[in-house]
Amino acid sequence: EEEDDEGEALEPALRATAKFSYTAQESDEISFKKGDEIRLTWRASWDEETDQGWYVGVVPGGASGHLPSTHVQVLGPEGDETEDATADADDAPAAEPGGWASFD
Repeated sequence: EEEDDEGEALEPALRATAKFSYTAQESDEISFKKGDEIRLTWRASWDEETDQGWYVGVVPGGASGHLPSTHVQVLGPEGDETEDATADADDAPAAEPGGWASFD
């Protein structure tokens, strides 16, 4: 599909950590080291079946380019530095114990 070829902007950008070092193979790719924090700004190409593909990201030092999704661990959206998963849950309505759903 054409949309997959064009990619998808990630808004907000995602924070990620490099699981492995990577050396750029092409001029549009970026190199990084294991442990680097990377800001992912674009999902360039993606295989929905394997849930893998290529991101465009920014590495420490400011260089940007394509990088393989298999080499990074996505931490979450930018601006969500707390790692506190319950922050948004407090605003959501509580589920009723016992369930009130009716399927009649």
